[in-house]
Amino acid sequence: MALNFPNTPTDGQSWVDPSGQTWIYNAANNSWTAKGAPAGGMVYKGGIDITAAPPAGAQAGWLYTVTTGGTANAGFTGLTGTINAGAQVVNSGANWQQVGTAGPWIRSGTAVIPANSGDALKLKDGTGTASVNLNAGASASPLVRDSSGRLGLGSSTANKLLQVGDRLGATNGCIEIANENGSNPNDYTFLQFAQSGNTDAISLSTYRYVSGGSWYNDLRFNTDGTAKMTLTAGGSLGIGDNAPGSTLTVKGATGITPLQISGPSSEFCRVTSDGKLLVGTSSGASLLTVSGAYGTTPVFNAVNTTSGNAAGIASSLQTAANNTSSYHFFGSTLAIGNWYLYGNGTSSWSSDQRLKKDIETTRDGYLEDVQKLRVVKYKWRNGSDQPELGLVAQEVEQVFPGLVQDDINPVSPDDPTRYKQLKGSVLPVILLKALQEAATKIEILEAKVADLEGV
Repeated sequence: MALNFPNTPTDGQSWVDPSGQTWIYNAANNSWTAKGAPAGGMVYKGGIDITAAPPAGAQAGWLYTVTTGGTANAGFTGLTGTINAGAQVVNSGANWQQVGTAGPWIRSGTAVIPANSGDALKLKDGTGTASVNLNAGASASPLVRDSSGRLGLGSSTANKLLQVGDRLGATNGCIEIANENGSNPNDYTFLQFAQSGNTDAISLSTYRYVSGGSWYNDLRFNTDGTAKMTLTAGGSLGIGDNAPGSTLTVKGATGITPLQISGPSSEFCRVTSDGKLLVGTSSGASLLTVSGAYGTTPVFNAVNTTSGNAAGIASSLQTAANNTSSYHFFGSTLAIGNWYLYGNGTSSWSSDQRLKKDIETTRDGYLEDVQKLRVVKYKWRNGSDQPELGLVAQEVEQVFPGLVQDDINPVSPDDPTRYKQLKGSVLPVILLKALQEAATKIEILEAKVADLEGV
């Protein structure tokens, strides 16, 4: 901004510039000083004749506007050539520097940064080499470049460490951070943000130029100098595996859980470091453990949607498992008993006396009750036409009410009816009791026959 000080000030007069800074006029040396400026701050001293000797007693930080231009007097150490009227010069202590040609200059606190013809901001080191240079001219390419750190904007002269818009060309409007191979500049890794019209709006890639064209290599995410995640050119993602052989490969380090899926407040499932799949629990000795509190809803449900002949769950054991030390299925009702389907096709249910109480001999009369049961031949309404033998639950319920119960679940999602079920595992025990009663009657009849034959 241009500072338009009063034309005919009086000694000690104060003036506030548009930014709120207060200046005090000193008539003795015809200068304005920023009120409250710290030591070393910029002080505006007024006009100066560049062709004459510098003002006596000029100090570092004193800023002047050239009112009479021309060839700089030799006393202005550091200034050479023609300095036009309207330019601004400042005493830096060791020499003089031109900080603006004409027009607006910017003040921050007590520091003054003027505008030059080609640069919005230009800072130089002790040798005059530009270390930070923001070019605002229409013909100049925007650039911020540190002479040792190489931070570039829109120009290949920076040659990375951070570069904006170079590899893909200025028209692509991309931001690119690249790490080049020193022996092969065309072999490099880059992060680019392309404009919305580009195919790859955002990409993080490794790039290598080959004869006749170019190709993209695997994308790797590294920590501690080693790749932790790799996305191959073919689209396979490997976590803990730099050469994934499937669309997704997860490999954990020794003792580390390679995969864990959780919700906002609880864990859903995990794969342990030794290959176990745990669902609803964080521990388990089996290859697959499923745990959860779901009431009468199955914790595990296998559904085969084939409309024809189909199978549900299959279990296979080796030939040597044809015994009762191996089993296809194990079921347990905690603190009550266990049920097994053994490798040889037999099954068992816990029947230890130590698990039972109130043991007593059952009633007689099962033989007569069994005789009341009607064995029928039937076909399923929604099944095949293959006839089967069995009982009808409603008829059994009239004789043995305890053997019949309503189903816990419907037989079909389309039919909410809870049909009756028969506790078939209890029937053999009832038949055993009936057989015992029949045997007793047979023994009595045999004894009577023997008595009659002996007469």
